[in-house]
Amino acid sequence: MEQSETDSVLVNTVTRIFSELSTSDVINRAEKGEPQEQLWQALSETAIPWAWAPEEYGGAGLSVRECGPVVRLSGKYAVPAPLCETLISAWLLARTGCEVPTTSLTVAPVNSTGSVTLSADGRLHGVVYKVSYAAEAEQIIVIVPRDTEYAIVSVSKQEAQLSQGTNLAGEPLNDIRFNDLNVNIIKRCKHPRLVEAVHRVGALVRSLQMAGALDRILEMTVEYALERKQFGRPIAGFQAVQHNIAVLAEEAAAAQCAADNGLMQWAKFGIDDRRTEFAIAAAKIRCGEAAARGAKIAHQVHGAMGFAREYPLHQFTRRLWSWCDDFGSTSDWAVKLGYLVCREGSTALWPTVTAM
Repeated sequence: MEQSETDSVLVNTVTRIFSELSTSDVINRAEKGEPQEQLWQALSETAIPWAWAPEEYGGAGLSVRECGPVVRLSGKYAVPAPLCETLISAWLLARTGCEVPTTSLTVAPVNSTGSVTLSADGRLHGVVYKVSYAAEAEQIIVIVPRDTEYAIVSVSKQEAQLSQGTNLAGEPLNDIRFNDLNVNIIKRCKHPRLVEAVHRVGALVRSLQMAGALDRILEMTVEYALERKQFGRPIAGFQAVQHNIAVLAEEAAAAQCAADNGLMQWAKFGIDDRRTEFAIAAAKIRCGEAAARGAKIAHQVHGAMGFAREYPLHQFTRRLWSWCDDFGSTSDWAVKLGYLVCREGSTALWPTVTAM
């Protein structure tokens, strides 16, 4: 995608923040449970976490396309903060006509497991599973199906019962239980397939993050292969290593192309369009495949060094493995893509593919 002058300024600003405040040491401390307040403060001052909400709802009013590079960079720097979760939540709130609070946010539910109900007197019951950064986000935005509509409620993390858990990368991943919790409904809406729309946005966000992380491990692998010597010369001089690095580069490029295509389809047609749904399904599948293959190659080239706690490769490969399962696994989306193809019929497949 071409970059405008505004895009370049945004990318430069975000890159500076991430390079200074999302270092390997910072990520390690975050995995031990230390909140990165300085990083979040720097991001808050730019209003980037609420970028996908229009200004009239309290957001920064950036377009879907403008914010894509920010999401990808958050993966490239393994940002240990609920930036992407807040972006998704702010988008949801704005879509349903709600004011967006300038706090850290996450959204639930993010998968089909668990269920929540809201009684007539405004009491929330139920449980949701594997909500990213619920233990650190200040507010949890809960989507509650109710008859023919949805109720959008906001719950502070202090009010809910949260499990103590992390994903493979050490990022907060929590089950949340609501036991007769008295809540205020901030919005009732009848948007069809609202949960599915959030699911698609989340899948695309994780695809962009995986593309960014793959770009980073490619850079690290090339640099290591040029520096590491075996039999008197850099291992980058060996044909087998060159071949593996070439495959890693292919996987990183394919992931970026797939994720960018999903982003462009969303920007062009909207999140509810079947073409967008098709592109996001393809992106989540292709990025998941690239993550599995790319991480394997990166560790093969690095050898034992790649498994050392002190060496940062694992900070990105563990995130790749974790993000593959967020908002639907690779196999889940493969089933979805097959359904979409069958639903449209054989005559629609080729025009759909060539139009992207």
